[in-house]
Amino acid sequence: TFTVDISNTKKLLEGERGEIIRQKGITVVSESGLFTPQDITFVQDAGAHAVLVGESLIKKEDPGMAIEEVFGIDVSLNSYL
Repeated sequence: TFTVDISNTKKLLEGERGEIIRQKGITVVSESGLFTPQDITFVQDAGAHAVLVGESLIKKEDPGMAIEEVFGIDVSLNSYL
C-alpha cells in the first residue's frame, strides 16, 4: 500500500527486541515518512541513530530549502561563512 507510519520505528525499538538492538550496538536507521523536524525528533527519541529521507526532498523544487524544512536547520552556504 506504500503507507508509512513513523511510529513503526518506536514500536520496533520497544521491549526486549529494542534492548537486544541496544546491547548489540546496532545502528538503527529510520526510513520513510519523515517530513518535519518533529518527525526527526520523534524517531531520534525512539532510538534511531540515522534517518533516510527521500520523498520529502525530491518533491520540492529547492532541495536546500527542503532540507531546512525537514531538519529545521539553515543549510545555506551563508550560514557557514
